[in-house]
Amino acid sequence: MAVILLPLALVALAGISVEDAGANWSAVLLASERDLPAASAGIGLSVLLGAQFIGRLLGDRVIDTLGRHGTLLLSLTAIIAGLLGAARAPTVALTLAGLALAGLGSAVTVPIAFADADAEPGLPAHSGVTWISWAMRTAAIGLSPLIGASSAVFSLPVALTGLTLIALIALVLQVWRGAQPSSR
Repeated sequence: MAVILLPLALVALAGISVEDAGANWSAVLLASERDLPAASAGIGLSVLLGAQFIGRLLGDRVIDTLGRHGTLLLSLTAIIAGLLGAARAPTVALTLAGLALAGLGSAVTVPIAFADADAEPGLPAHSGVTWISWAMRTAAIGLSPLIGASSAVFSLPVALTGLTLIALIALVLQVWRGAQPSSR
C-alpha cells in the first residue's frame, strides 16, 4: 500500500509544506532577509492564506476544467515557482507574490491527494485516505525543525529553496503517473 500511495503522500506533504513555511518561516524571512519591520512581517502568512482561500474557492472549477491530474500538475508547479520566488526574491513585494503563488498552488493538493487515494483500486474503503493522512502528518512533524536546522547551517532562503524538492519530486511522480496506461 505504501508504494502505491507514496506519490499521493508526497503531493499532500507538498501542500502542507507551504502552510508550514508560511506559518513558521514567512515572518522570519520577511524580517531577517527582506528587512521588513517585525511588526509587519506577519503579512506573509496572511497573503499566503488569503491566496490559499481563493484557490479553494476556485478549485472545483479548475478541477472541472483540467481534471484532477492536470490540476495537480499545475498546483505543484505553482508551489515550486512560488516557494522559489519567495525564497529568492530581492524585494518584499516579490516575496509576497511568491508566497501568494505557493498558497494558490497548495489550495487543492491535499483534497486531491485524499480523493485519489480513496479511489485507488484494490484498497479497502477509506484506507487510502487514512494512510495518506498518517504519512503526511508524520512527515510534517520533522519539516519545520529541518527547515530551522538547514537555515542555521546555510540560510533561510536556501532552506526554503530545499523545501521545493518535496513538490518537485511529487511533480515528477505525478507526470510519471499520468503517463501510465491506468492513470485517471
